[in-house]
Amino acid sequence: MRKRNNVSSWLVVSVSCFVTNNEERTTNHGFTFIELLITLAVIAICFLPLMRMFSVSLEQVDVTNDLTTARYLAQEGMEKVKNLGFTEAQLEAIGDVWVPALDRPALEINGRYWRTLRKIVRGADPLEVRILVYQVPGRQSSVVSRQSSEKPTVEAVTLVEDLDWGLLE
Repeated sequence: MRKRNNVSSWLVVSVSCFVTNNEERTTNHGFTFIELLITLAVIAICFLPLMRMFSVSLEQVDVTNDLTTARYLAQEGMEKVKNLGFTEAQLEAIGDVWVPALDRPALEINGRYWRTLRKIVRGADPLEVRILVYQVPGRQSSVVSRQSSEKPTVEAVTLVEDLDWGLLE
């Protein structure tokens, strides 16, 4: 019988220890202030590069929109040169042309203002025609002038050569 009492008393002691340890854990739950501060610091350090990436990507979207608009304006200028059917002599006589003219308001596309210049390079054989697209600061702006040293947003070049009908006979 004695053996039985030892076993039962051992069970009671071990169960009471378990309950005591469990009670201590339930009274001490949650995180300390230092643990929270360290966690927030780690999260902030991890998210800083992501925030920079988002701001850079937003800037790049604007740049890409501007380049796409400028490219379409240059393409439109090239199509006009091709479809007007002017000869080399006629294009040289017309000379450089601003679209819209410098005394008129600039084109507004996607909230930005644009001007294109059809520039004839004289003395080239075949005749070289350049389409330069500029972004200007405002609608009435004529900051871009004939002697502008400002770099165009987009530049497109084509060659124009008169067809010699005598060679086809």
